[in-house]
Amino acid sequence: MAINPITGKTNEQVLAESQAAVERAKAMMDQLAAEGNKPFAGSSYDTGYTAPPPPTGGTTGIPTDTKAILDYIASLNLNNKDDYSKDYTDWKTKLAEQEKTYETALSSQQTPEQLFATYSEKLGITQKQEAVQKTEQMLNDLEANINQRISGKGIIEPQRQRMLAVEQRPLQKQLASQTSALMPAQSQLTQLLQLAGQGQTQKLAALKAPVDYSTSMLNTLKDMSNYQTPEQKLQQSMMEQVLKAQIEQQYATPKETSTQVVEINGRKLLVNTQTGQTIQDLGPITTKETTTPTSATGANYNTRLNEEIDNLYKGMYGTTGSREKVIKILKAEFPNVDVAKEIYSRVPDKYEKNIKTYTPSIEEVKITTKSTFQQYKDGGYSRKDIEKQWQADNASGGVVPPISPLVKSILDELFK
Repeated sequence: MAINPITGKTNEQVLAESQAAVERAKAMMDQLAAEGNKPFAGSSYDTGYTAPPPPTGGTTGIPTDTKAILDYIASLNLNNKDDYSKDYTDWKTKLAEQEKTYETALSSQQTPEQLFATYSEKLGITQKQEAVQKTEQMLNDLEANINQRISGKGIIEPQRQRMLAVEQRPLQKQLASQTSALMPAQSQLTQLLQLAGQGQTQKLAALKAPVDYSTSMLNTLKDMSNYQTPEQKLQQSMMEQVLKAQIEQQYATPKETSTQVVEINGRKLLVNTQTGQTIQDLGPITTKETTTPTSATGANYNTRLNEEIDNLYKGMYGTTGSREKVIKILKAEFPNVDVAKEIYSRVPDKYEKNIKTYTPSIEEVKITTKSTFQQYKDGGYSRKDIEKQWQADNASGGVVPPISPLVKSILDELFK
């Protein structure tokens, strides 16, 4: 059998697995509905849901021409979405202009050192500081200068002290005047530097705000242009798989016929497993030649038959029409076996009274829930989408339940 390089399985295996899973899911959904639950609330399986019209072309609603198929797949990315490309381009141009204005303003601003030098010069701080320093130096040097001048002239200490006091007085008065002029200027310089800094910050903030807003708009437009609802994602994914399969089938190299010997109604038949057609009747089955059919996935028919009958009596499929549900599940796996005859023989009428009230184990619930979540994930659902779907399915009386630890652990495994 040819192996599909994408799935790693034969087309027969993929088909058999899909059909069995679909029938099993339908049976369980029917049972949930019979018990008063509403499976897949809000989805395309919900009551009253109107499915979108199929795409045009071909008897199945799918284009059959190769170019049309490729064009259709490409067009799926634009289905049910508005075209935000022009808005995105306009905002991108606007953002570039705003960023340029902001960068220009930023580069033209004075540094704190430059501001200090500018305002110091304007207020004459440097000159005032130099004058104070000069007067302080004169006062510091005055006594030594007087001592030098009176040296050797017979001037006694009281006279020297009087000379020092007389000459200090005008210098001290001058220093007080210069200090009085310097201190207000320094205070004013501090205020001017604070105001200038605040002004520069406010100006930059006013220019940065539209940059941030435009950036946010670009991200929003990008998200909107790429957004798809979970159902759109699932629909697109399924459609692409169908279309790609058609293309692969159209250009695939001829496959060798795959055959299998099966037993039907007491006879051995050689059948084509790809088409299900009988190639040759090999005659009646003798006791020694009896073989058990296997599915495309390798499952043993008798084993699966016993499993599903056991599930029926456990109550997994309810009481109404549970035999028919089992028949559908097994028929999907073993299309060439008379499943109905076996089921009606082993599960006779009035079997309902022997069906137990089914209470699944935690492990069974985990396996079933994980299988359902995996199908959602394969269909394009995000973790958040699956959580919302589970809460909708399990809501009661308008009360939405919190995510249970079991559900969280399953999602952690799927999205690790």
